[in-house]
Amino acid sequence: MVKKKLRQFIKVFYVLPFVIGFYAYLSDSYYITTGSALEAAYNAILLYIGRFVDPVGEVSILLEFARWFALSASISGILWGATSLGRELANGLRASMAQSCVVYGDSEYAKHLVRNNKAIASNKFLNKAKRHAILFNTDAENIEFYIKHAAEYMTDEKTVAIMLNGVVPYSLNVKNIVVFSMAEITARLYWKNNPVTKNERIAIIGSGDLGQELLTFGLTFNIFSNRQCIEYHIWDNQTPYCGMRPEINKIESDKIIFHECDWREDFLSQGRFDRIILALETTENLSGLSQIMCYSVCHDIHVYLKDSDCISLFTSTNANINVFGTAAEISTYELIFKEALNEKAKRLHAQYYEKYPNIGTWEDLDGFYKRSNISAADFADTLHRLKSMGTTDEALAELEHIRWCRFYYLNNWSYAPTRDNANKKHNMLIPYADLPEDEKKKDLDNALTLLNL
Repeated sequence: MVKKKLRQFIKVFYVLPFVIGFYAYLSDSYYITTGSALEAAYNAILLYIGRFVDPVGEVSILLEFARWFALSASISGILWGATSLGRELANGLRASMAQSCVVYGDSEYAKHLVRNNKAIASNKFLNKAKRHAILFNTDAENIEFYIKHAAEYMTDEKTVAIMLNGVVPYSLNVKNIVVFSMAEITARLYWKNNPVTKNERIAIIGSGDLGQELLTFGLTFNIFSNRQCIEYHIWDNQTPYCGMRPEINKIESDKIIFHECDWREDFLSQGRFDRIILALETTENLSGLSQIMCYSVCHDIHVYLKDSDCISLFTSTNANINVFGTAAEISTYELIFKEALNEKAKRLHAQYYEKYPNIGTWEDLDGFYKRSNISAADFADTLHRLKSMGTTDEALAELEHIRWCRFYYLNNWSYAPTRDNANKKHNMLIPYADLPEDEKKKDLDNALTLLNL
């Protein structure tokens, strides 16, 4: 809407001097008697190049205004054209650089990505660039833009990151495409910045993708002991989440409790929580925060907000309020393209490939196995932290096995005495203590590899 109004204003700005000049000349006694409207129009056009034809009669204020208005419009047009040309040349030069990234889209994430990473904002496809990020406001717009330029993307040297909030990352089997969702990025970053280091009762308030991603990443990030017991209370409709993950009940030690009512109905009756995570939309989160601060007893409250400025409205001496998931925070080159994370996953898989070449190279893997390696690479931060706290390598190997089992359960695999990949059956979905020694050795090797990464 704003762009449309701006275009209309520009048209009026450049046409108005001609209209005023034409009317002023045509109002002169000479043109009235001769009826030479064509000559009046010609003289009005000459105003744009600084040529002023004196009228037969007296110069009117209207004509004098048109004279300088037209000249100003011409100068501004030349400057605008020079600026646009300069911008195009600069963008073309920057697009040729090795680390170049072009951002397409009008979402707030696109604006922050350009600002945070000095990327190139463009409305048209820049073929020279190596990296392209598509961040319009909706999945439909992103897909439409991608399809329009699909043929130009299909080269090995280009990487395209496309925001698709309704698509599971790595489910699309296209070599140079990185699919991401803001819910996935937000949840991953949240647990990296706010890991669980002891048994906690955690409340996640929020339906939709973000609440579900927070639970999923929490279950595979927050593993610090084989005797831990974290309670995750989720105020959300469990049917979609558990319906797609029927094996979630096989996850041991931690407790997952879904509350399908409105969170305000029984939140206070559930007792004290160690942390509360508000994962609703902005207005609902602010409303929920005000109520929790008034009625709840909880020291740590974590609030999802795209813009952190509004949190200044809230002050509390009893609660530690933490904002996460702001557009500025999550709109970074690394979080969107995940190059460092993907590189860790590829190096981890390369270790497997050396020992078991029949599993194929990274390019041969389907989406599930790529995501499995990504999950392991994500867990490296947890292993590093625990190692620095004195956890033994053997204990780390057991924790890595627990994470591996949880990842498989969350992707609907189940135990069977004989492995059957086609039907998502695996014979190693058993407690670490029951593993054969060679399998324990694999987990140890994996843990050590992750530490070295």
